[in-house]
Amino acid sequence: MNDKSDKSLDILGVKPIASSIEKSVDGTFAGASAFLSRICLPAAEEFGLMAKDTVAGWRAANAARIAARAEERLRQQHGDSADELTGNTRVVCAAIQNGSWIDDPVVQDFWAGLLAASCDSDGRNDSNIVFVSVLSQLSTGQVRLLKYAAENAEKYRDSKGWPHAKELSIEMADLKELFQTGDVHLIDVSLDHLRTMELIGTGVVAGDGGGIISGTNTAKILPSPLALNLYVRGEGCARDVIQYWDLQPLPEEQNTNEPNAENKIADPENA
Repeated sequence: MNDKSDKSLDILGVKPIASSIEKSVDGTFAGASAFLSRICLPAAEEFGLMAKDTVAGWRAANAARIAARAEERLRQQHGDSADELTGNTRVVCAAIQNGSWIDDPVVQDFWAGLLAASCDSDGRNDSNIVFVSVLSQLSTGQVRLLKYAAENAEKYRDSKGWPHAKELSIEMADLKELFQTGDVHLIDVSLDHLRTMELIGTGVVAGDGGGIISGTNTAKILPSPLALNLYVRGEGCARDVIQYWDLQPLPEEQNTNEPNAENKIADPENA
């Protein structure tokens, strides 16, 4: 086919872009394929098919970046012994499938963390599938908000050893930056969704820390234990929340966000 005919078929002008993407990710593809082959062969085979399909090239590039970041995190935590770890097939495949649909680096980091946190000596632990399900239902702005809240809220453990966070105040201008939109109604709906998923707003009083205060430009955000656990897994860590942050108890008079006796789940030692 001559050059003129070739150009005539590129009516959207995407061929130069596709060529650029292909050159930039070739090395990442190879590394991702090797990493996935080592930790989860079925996921590697699926990734290979994705990478060969030109229509799915964009997804393959995203999957490759997630795999590369996951491997980096494993090596940071385990050194050379990372080569001996195996990922749970169910979790790894779900992370690649879901994560490949988004190119935002913050969200990709969460998918990479879940993938890394699923790797252990035998690959039989599928507990992170819970967090795969949660993360797959969140928008980019929601993930950014949860990351901000988990990193900035004061955290502690209660008298029974359960993790909690204290409420944060976030101004509308900061919410707009986190959600990357000026649509305050969309932000409000996004916070409502996070509350229905019990990721924010789980204080003693119903609705505490769960969104925008009526008549103001301020939101009260209280990240739940589920949100804190999602963040830790998104960091690629398989430890529990208490260990990750080395949470300490607050003085008794400051435990304002600790659930009361009626709402608290049973002490696991006495269940």
